[in-house]
Amino acid sequence: MGIRMWDNLRAERQGFPLREWYEINESFIFQAEYRPYDQPRVSFFPDLTGEKTELLVDGAISFSHGAREYSLDVTREDGQSFFIRFWDPTSESNSYPTGRYLITDPPENGKVVLDFNFGYNPPCAFTDFATCVFAPEQYRLDFSILAGETYKKIK
Repeated sequence: MGIRMWDNLRAERQGFPLREWYEINESFIFQAEYRPYDQPRVSFFPDLTGEKTELLVDGAISFSHGAREYSLDVTREDGQSFFIRFWDPTSESNSYPTGRYLITDPPENGKVVLDFNFGYNPPCAFTDFATCVFAPEQYRLDFSILAGETYKKIK
């Protein structure tokens, strides 16, 4: 149990830098296929504390890039849309170090549009008081996603 308080007059909030994004890049929009699991599966995600958080995943979205096939586990966000955690090599320089988040529209006939232009940083990118769960090793993409939100450490 916890309490979160906001202070809209706090100096950090008044001087907070604008969020920055890559230019829209259509080459990072993928037609993907959703495969639900028969039963939700338990997956372990690293978290801000250095521990692993146990979460249920409902299925996997697979897509092709270049000559390779990729698969990311997904969780149903509101009973319909999918919540995805991913990491790519831009996390070593231009995006949040532990990866980004992405929400998709619900599938239609097993198909999902995976648009990384909507990838965004987790809440812990903005405050030390947020709790975040990150992309585990199996969610690491080996190609750079030059789309979505970028990251510069707030001073």
